[in-house]
Amino acid sequence: MRPVSISLEGFLSYREPTTVDLEGIPAAAIVGPNGAGKTSLVEAVLWCLFGEGRGRGPDDYVSVGAASCSVSFVFELDGQRYRVDRGRQRGRQAKSQLGLFALRDGVWTPVGGDSIAETQAAIERLVGLSAETWLRCSYLAQNQIDAFTRLRPAERKALLAEVLGISRYEALAERARAHERELAGELGATDRRAEELEALLAGEPAARAALEAARRMLADAEAGRERAEAEAARARVALDEARAAVAGLEEARRRLEELRARLEESRSRAEAERRRLRREAEDVAG
Repeated sequence: MRPVSISLEGFLSYREPTTVDLEGIPAAAIVGPNGAGKTSLVEAVLWCLFGEGRGRGPDDYVSVGAASCSVSFVFELDGQRYRVDRGRQRGRQAKSQLGLFALRDGVWTPVGGDSIAETQAAIERLVGLSAETWLRCSYLAQNQIDAFTRLRPAERKALLAEVLGISRYEALAERARAHERELAGELGATDRRAEELEALLAGEPAARAALEAARRMLADAEAGRERAEAEAARARVALDEARAAVAGLEEARRRLEELRARLEESRSRAEAERRRLRREAEDVAG
């Protein structure tokens, strides 16, 4: 990270608006008498990036007699310029502000989160440092020049890992190992599938023979079905003919009954006529 500029107002000893331009300055020394604001200027960067410093509470960074403070820190990282704005308003309606911006096509574009916590996390991901790491490696306050050497070996190792970005490589390595495990699982599944296919291929002749037998059975069934349908058609014709014959027989029977009735009636009339004639003949003879 390369500082470009820092602007302060109402922050500790910088009550009035102050801007320090570091454009094109590879290294700088801040000198002056005690109380001139040397430490305040450096702590402004710490507070702007991480919201921490020598103050005990959020309002401790506001200059005496001021209602608010603000710090704007511009820096360059990997060829891209960023700006962090942090502010604090004290009083009954005390509140804090935090913003992270990236310079894109000459316009400062918000790249933080929707809340202070999300934006703070975005800042720490961007610079790759926490406030504690910054204090121990980038900013050595008075009476803390040996802050790094006083750390335990494990703490120094963890600190160097964070500064050098080793943790990122460890995360990438873990992702690579996880991906390797996934690939191993997929490879095992592929091997099992290949074995299943080989088993299927080994049984292909028997399967083909069974398939052909099933096809022949199906053809025979289709032929049988066609024969059955033809026989059923013939049976339906015979049934229709039988029904017609039965209907004709019933009609003949009905006509026969009518003829019998007529014959009986004729016989009755003839018998009556014979008796009449007999009586007439007897009358004539008598």
